[in-house]
Amino acid sequence: MEKFPTEKVYVAIGTDWGDGFSTLQWTLRKWSNHGISIVILHAANTTCKDYVYTPLGRLPSSSVSEEKLMVLEKSEEAKSDKILSQYIAFCGRVKAEVIKLEKNEQPLHKQIVEVISSLRITKLVMSLAFMKLSSWKSRTVISGTFYVLRQKPDFCNLFVICGGRLVFLREENDEGFIEDDRGMMVAKLRKNHSIKTWFGKMCLENAANNSSPSSSRINDSAHQWEKWSQEIEQYANELLSTHEEEEGKIDLDSGIFKERPTQLYMPENMDAAERIQFLKRRIQTAQHTIQLKRQQAHAAKKQREKAKWAISICNSKAEELEASINEEVMKTVDLNKELNSRKGEMNELRSEVEEKRSKLNSILELQKELSQKLQLSTSAKAHAEVQLEKAVRTRADMVQEIEELRKNRDVLQRRIEFCKEKDAIAKVSKSYGFGSDYREFSAAEIKNGH
Repeated sequence: MEKFPTEKVYVAIGTDWGDGFSTLQWTLRKWSNHGISIVILHAANTTCKDYVYTPLGRLPSSSVSEEKLMVLEKSEEAKSDKILSQYIAFCGRVKAEVIKLEKNEQPLHKQIVEVISSLRITKLVMSLAFMKLSSWKSRTVISGTFYVLRQKPDFCNLFVICGGRLVFLREENDEGFIEDDRGMMVAKLRKNHSIKTWFGKMCLENAANNSSPSSSRINDSAHQWEKWSQEIEQYANELLSTHEEEEGKIDLDSGIFKERPTQLYMPENMDAAERIQFLKRRIQTAQHTIQLKRQQAHAAKKQREKAKWAISICNSKAEELEASINEEVMKTVDLNKELNSRKGEMNELRSEVEEKRSKLNSILELQKELSQKLQLSTSAKAHAEVQLEKAVRTRADMVQEIEELRKNRDVLQRRIEFCKEKDAIAKVSKSYGFGSDYREFSAAEIKNGH
């Protein structure tokens, strides 16, 4: 039978152990029902070309001898090969291979686009951590990811993975968004003719740089908010004083309204001229009251508009503060991850120095540990084989018993049918007056149905 060719799925991952395995796990789960082979794209870490990591911390490459640099490069290459072999072993029965991208002066995102075109890649799974191999800055990482999304050929389907989960890249109103499968925003990219400002989880730029245009905008925004806060505080004090005055006026007006009759009272002993003067005074009082009410309504309208302005300013500031808090939390998480990774690298360098000092002892200890593990695995394998043999024998016995029961059931069924036929023949014989005649059958005849 002719086999269908397996489809190649290219997976771009770095040397981050956890991120690499989570990305591979997502890929294997995505195409679990399809015949695929995995091609791992690996690029050299170019972020460390200007610095080296030693037990004393990060040092410039110029401060280390060329011999030491070669030793460190070989050590990094050995660690990368070890991790890549673990990646291949993790794929299990799925065929896997590794393609190492050659070191190039071009940015990594441009190399990826060229590789897609040259290899005719139709399915590419790319981890966000993979883009960190070319730069520590999250701005470069995310902008590079968007570059691959925009510049890739149409025949290539791109799947971006972050933390073992699929994320989606979209652009809207000169802004870029990275969202996970639940619609939650992972990162936000704001553009002004070009990518200049970063907001979100991947933002690791130093916003406190006073020489940058973004810092001047932040200072202007802070100055504007300080001015607004003074106006809002003054407005709040005005509201408090107005509230106290209105309470006094309400008490006074309530007393006046209680004493004022509902109907117009006019003394009967007034002549016509006095009544006209009295009515004029009342009309003037009414006009004055109407004017006062209009002024109060106009003042209330201004207060309402000012209240809306204050509320909108406070809401915008609250949203800004909430976004800043979320940004700081995300920055803290990223910094903690970066710190842990740096501590891990420093511990690895220390362990390598100790291993070189006591190489013979470490080899003997490793050999002893491996022999113990081999014995344990051998005993476990033997125990499993014994259990398997028992299970196979038990199954064979059960199958044999089932077969015997099936044969006995068939024999019993034939006997029942034979007895039924015999009874039917006897009844027919009686109905036609035949004498009863019978013959004894042997067990073999009954078994054979005769």
